[in-house]
Amino acid sequence: MERFALTMKLHKKVALTTVENCGYYIKKVLRAKGTIVKGYCHVVESGEKLVYYWVEDEDGKTHDVAFGIACVFTPEVKNLNFILSKETPNNLSSVQTDEKNDDMYKLYTEDPKKFWTNIKI
Repeated sequence: MERFALTMKLHKKVALTTVENCGYYIKKVLRAKGTIVKGYCHVVESGEKLVYYWVEDEDGKTHDVAFGIACVFTPEVKNLNFILSKETPNNLSSVQTDEKNDDMYKLYTEDPKKFWTNIKI
């Protein structure tokens, strides 16, 4: 993951949304053998809950693209403790979302051809 993130930084390829970065990762590293997953991230220290996106490969292994890229740009992020979950949190009203990611994920699920056409490396 670190190599991918450093390459993205070096070539200024970090996209505007996490979902796009997940798409780049699937295309470049997994050779189109992965899926973008929408779930939740619970930051242990702060209690903050976020809608979160990551990649699962064909073996079910999780690839946290957003965290990998964040660690390259902001190394102190490496110390965060968080839990990824596909389960909806109990207190959904306190969950933070990002409209751009939501829109890109909707495109990924509803019009995959258009989504993948827009993901260029």
